[in-house]
Amino acid sequence: MKCREIPEEAVIERIATLQAIPRHAFASDAANLVHFELDVDPEKARGGTFVIRSQRTGEVVYLGPYAPRVQIAANPSLQDDGGWDNLTFELLLPRPGLSCRWSTDLGHPFWTEAQRVRIKLMAPRHIDDQGLVHDYDVEILR
Repeated sequence: MKCREIPEEAVIERIATLQAIPRHAFASDAANLVHFELDVDPEKARGGTFVIRSQRTGEVVYLGPYAPRVQIAANPSLQDDGGWDNLTFELLLPRPGLSCRWSTDLGHPFWTEAQRVRIKLMAPRHIDDQGLVHDYDVEILR
């Protein structure tokens, strides 16, 4: 986990900024639900705001309290081209003033219809043989 200490006011300001920007237009069809299983320790995430951002659209697709399971109703446009995307995950904790971020250079087919995805955010950062950085691991469960 890549966290940095920042003042509580800066964390609160970051959350307010994220809440003010437009979010991804979600689908209303339950068939498009993508289920994310996240492995952040709930004790470490308590009181925090969790953010999932799509690099494909540049938009926030989830902003809310951390939960081990998050469902996102993917817009069909995300499912084009096999649903590939590169997601950034962020945990903002006003107390004790932490901003934690996970990103990767590698995309995955996150947005396949009715899919389950396990995200291992606590994985130690590693660089693969091709020089790509991995801050989290992905397991597609279908």
